[in-house]
Amino acid sequence: MEKYEKSDELDELLTFKDLMEYFKASDKTITKLLHSKGFPCFRIGKKYYIPKKKLAEWVENHSKTRTDIIMK
Repeated sequence: MEKYEKSDELDELLTFKDLMEYFKASDKTITKLLHSKGFPCFRIGKKYYIPKKKLAEWVENHSKTRTDIIMK
């Protein structure tokens, strides 16, 4: 599990619903994304949280190398 050094990184968190809106994707697709290897998220109880900065880095890295992130 990745450690977060700065508290300001935790100030800007997205939720499951935020991801659905951001990617304009179904709940099933977002669930697959959250469970994919290397996706920057963490869970507290049953809720997932995604740091905005880490998501931006992940999207940047994956948009250069893959066009089919979810579609397998």
